[in-house]
Amino acid sequence: HVCQSDRRGLKYAKAPILPYAKAPKIHLPSDPAERPRVGSLLHKACCDFGFFQVTGHGVADDLQRNVVKQAAAFFSLPQEKKDEVSIRHSNTWRGYQRVRENITQGRLDWHEALDLYSESELAIRPAGQQGHFGRNQWPAEPPELRTAMLDYIALMRALGTELLQLMALGLGLPEQHFDQYFDDSFWCTRAIYYPPRADGAEDDNLGVGEHTDYGVLTMLLDNGVSGLQVRDLSGEWIAIKAAPGAILCNIGDMLARWTNGLYRSTPHRALRPAEPRVAVPFFFEPNYTAVVEPLSFCCDL
Repeated sequence: HVCQSDRRGLKYAKAPILPYAKAPKIHLPSDPAERPRVGSLLHKACCDFGFFQVTGHGVADDLQRNVVKQAAAFFSLPQEKKDEVSIRHSNTWRGYQRVRENITQGRLDWHEALDLYSESELAIRPAGQQGHFGRNQWPAEPPELRTAMLDYIALMRALGTELLQLMALGLGLPEQHFDQYFDDSFWCTRAIYYPPRADGAEDDNLGVGEHTDYGVLTMLLDNGVSGLQVRDLSGEWIAIKAAPGAILCNIGDMLARWTNGLYRSTPHRALRPAEPRVAVPFFFEPNYTAVVEPLSFCCDL
């Protein structure tokens, strides 16, 4: 899995230089009459910052904790058990990566990960085809991991759909404008473990190097340990994390393209933490066959 930073000139918003940046908070409304107002707030967050945190999302705290717990249990297994589902056994980029097998900007990252993708009918084409087609390598241990992850994935798909509906309202589009592009989402999720940095170590300080996410929308759970940073226009790195129970989200390159740069795909990175960090980002992507092109009115702004 190779991350690529955006080098094509998209601008991104300047955030205040603070020890922690407070991502705009978006509370999902239960009252349909509130959706246009919340859509406007979300639109501003996407234009100005590219990161935001969501509350009122309906993802129970118990499920959030269990997803992180099961991921941590997998990474605590002996190396040979994790290697049973190594990505090296797959030609479709699904499975486990050891520490420093992931590459960002030509540098080896200090994390290990389990990569999972959609297993819809389209996504499991014959293994000989190019791309990410095929089935996931689900670990046998821990036994609860698969169920927890599938429950999480279902809720993240629903949350992604709702957020894109609110974005559509913020853009002045019909609320269901994006639905047609996500009815067979080619989603991806990664369970990631960042080992802590040794005391006094100066080299290899990056859990994952600077990059922008290539897709549409990223939604993040973690164990609350700090490490994620975003970069402002002055080049300063700012630590960022969500409030307890909130889900941190960020815009990816595809949505930036879809809005002709109106929405910001903000560069970010993860430092090696002071204590073990587990993160489970969900990447909400369009159908594999979707055509992503700038909205016409965004080209006139």
